[in-house]
Amino acid sequence: MTARPTQIADTLRTLNAMAISLDDQIAHLRDLSHWGHGTIKLPQPGNSWDSQRLEITLHGIAADGASWPEAIRNWTTAARAELAGYATGDAA
Repeated sequence: MTARPTQIADTLRTLNAMAISLDDQIAHLRDLSHWGHGTIKLPQPGNSWDSQRLEITLHGIAADGASWPEAIRNWTTAARAELAGYATGDAA
């Protein structure tokens, strides 16, 4: 599924809202995943094959982190770069 820049921008706007809590950010990302816009993979402690990192892939943009705040921050950074690519014609 190829995301439109408006989908990416809408998700960024929601995640960056001043009043939105971390719990609300997580809920929003899980909703997007549930609605088919991507996946969220939680670490699987106790196994040797898992990266032990939280992985977020939404609207075709992937990022990971050791915690929810880090993964969300990394995803928003990647999403902003993707939007900048659309503006310059360099989007993936």
